[in-house]
Amino acid sequence: MINQTEQMTYRLSNLDIQQQRVSYQMSTKEVLDEGSDNSVLYSRIIHIDDKVRTFEGIKDQIERTTVQNEAADTSMASIKDILETKVKQALILANTSTTSQEGRTAIAVSMAGFRENLLQLANTQVEGEYVFAGSNSSVKPFEKDANGKITYLGDSQLRKVAIEEGSYRERGITGFDMMTY
Repeated sequence: MINQTEQMTYRLSNLDIQQQRVSYQMSTKEVLDEGSDNSVLYSRIIHIDDKVRTFEGIKDQIERTTVQNEAADTSMASIKDILETKVKQALILANTSTTSQEGRTAIAVSMAGFRENLLQLANTQVEGEYVFAGSNSSVKPFEKDANGKITYLGDSQLRKVAIEEGSYRERGITGFDMMTY
């Protein structure tokens, strides 16, 4: 009789443990309470969770790259407009015989303003990163010294973005390539 009571208590204890596991699974939507419940399934879950986190990180990188590329495209469009329209018009106007000395001085002041606009556009920043700096986006790509000389401090290497696990593509454009347009 004592043996049967112990067996019944043992079985009830096992059923109680299974009930707790089922209650946990139903309330949390988790299949396993502990990894030791089913080690094969647990390792699969960990592997899948790792893959999900990896692809979420890649998705975030691609979204950030998209924002940076859009900012670079906008800056390049503005640079192209300044160079092809505004500067060209000012130079044509300055080259005519009807333009007075005061007019040429005003055009020179406008050209200095265009130069400053180009410098600001060349140093475009998105989320704290310089878009045209090359591989090291923390470096301000174009610096102007006290004499007004502008120097490119970036490099000619493009940054890479993960597009898939183990697969990378170059992104963006360097300041050197941008200014030699």
